[in-house]
Amino acid sequence: MKKVFYLPLLVLAMMFTACDKDGDIDEPNLQLESQTISGELLYNGTVIKSEAECSIDVVDDNVTITLRSAQFAQAMPPMDITIPGLDWVYENGLFVISGKNVVPMAFGSPGEAYTFSTIEARLTTTGRFTLTSQTRMGSIGFTNVDFQGGYKGNLAVGDFSNEKVVDVVLDKKLSTMDIVINDAQFAANMPVAIDITLKGIAYVWNGGLSFSATEILPFIGTAEEPVAAYRFASLSGTIVDGKLVFTARMADDLAPYVAGKEFVFEGVETVE
Repeated sequence: MKKVFYLPLLVLAMMFTACDKDGDIDEPNLQLESQTISGELLYNGTVIKSEAECSIDVVDDNVTITLRSAQFAQAMPPMDITIPGLDWVYENGLFVISGKNVVPMAFGSPGEAYTFSTIEARLTTTGRFTLTSQTRMGSIGFTNVDFQGGYKGNLAVGDFSNEKVVDVVLDKKLSTMDIVINDAQFAANMPVAIDITLKGIAYVWNGGLSFSATEILPFIGTAEEPVAAYRFASLSGTIVDGKLVFTARMADDLAPYVAGKEFVFEGVETVE
C-alpha cells in the first residue's frame, strides 16, 4: 500500500523537477515571417524619410533586410540597400535579427562603402520594429514606432507616489521633445494638482530614445511663459520597448516646499 501511495507523489516530484529545469512553460515555437514594414528611415539619429519601407525576407534560418529607395544625401540617387546573411532568434517576446561586417548589395553589386559593421533589428509580436546599424558613413536606422503619446505609471516625488499619465510630444526635425507631467503633486496634502510641461528637451535615437537636459524652466498649467519658481536643475531618461523612465530634480535654490524635489517616473505606453 505504501508503494501505491508514494507512486503519485513520485510522479509529481518528477514533474516539478522538469519544470525547475526548463523554467516556465515554453512559449510557442514562433517563426519569423517575411514581410514589408512601413516607417521612418533615419541617418545619424535624424529622420530623413518619413514614408519609408523596409522588407524582411526569411529563407530557413537566413534573413535578408532591404531598405527600399534609401537616400542619405540630396545628390545621392535613391537605391535599394539589401543586407543579406543575417541571423535571427526569438527571445522574451522579440524577434532579434543581427549581423556583423555585412557587405550589402546596391544597384545589383556589392557596396563595400556601405559595409555594416553591426546591425540589429528588433520586431515584437505586436509589430513594433526598430533597426539600428553602424556603417562607414554613419549610423542608419529604421523604425515604425512613434514614441509619442501617453505613458501611464508611477510618479514618485520623495516619499509620496501615485499613478499618473505623462505625455510625450516629439519635434522630429529638431530632435527635441516636450514632456507633460499631468496632475503633478508634491505631497499627499497638496491642495491642487498642476500640469508641468518641460519643453524642448533634446533626445538621441538609437533604437529607443535617450534624453537629458539641465536648467529647465517649466510651463505650469496653460501658462504661455515658463515659471522660474519651479526650475528643474536636471532631467534624464529613456523610452525603450514602450516604457518611459525618467528622473527630474528641481533646483536647490527654490522655495523650501519644492527645493531639491526629485521626480521619478516609470510607465508604459497607453493604448487607446
